[in-house]
Amino acid sequence: MTEPGKELAADNTADSKEKSAAEIALEAAQVYDIGIVGPGFEEFLLRDQRRQEDTQWIEEFKAQLDRISGGAEYFTLHGREVLTYKRNGNLNSKKLGEQHPDLIAKYTRLVTELKLDKEALERDEPEIYNAFKAKVFRVSPRAKNNR
Repeated sequence: MTEPGKELAADNTADSKEKSAAEIALEAAQVYDIGIVGPGFEEFLLRDQRRQEDTQWIEEFKAQLDRISGGAEYFTLHGREVLTYKRNGNLNSKKLGEQHPDLIAKYTRLVTELKLDKEALERDEPEIYNAFKAKVFRVSPRAKNNR
């Protein structure tokens, strides 16, 4: 049996003049049939697809919660807290800069490098600062325990 790279070069001599060595090596790379691993990989693919679908559904659900509730942070079901969706995460400086470049310029300070002075921004512009903090979605522990 010949080496994969040599076999490929012999079969495609006319094409090999037009292809780079890297392209030939890539085409000659070994391929492993993951099906040999067994049904675990198929289950992984199914779970990954479900995770992606679930992630999309959750993002749509969170957007709907925001629209319907007017930005409420606590959600109850029959009087029991079941969800929180609060802005207590990191500030999204990139998105803030896209929508408010003037504030980025105003609150960026030279330390050893340019850095946004988040504390000053929060103190002087609390509503804008809060609007650009990441929101964290959590199912209440009480909801989990009272199923």
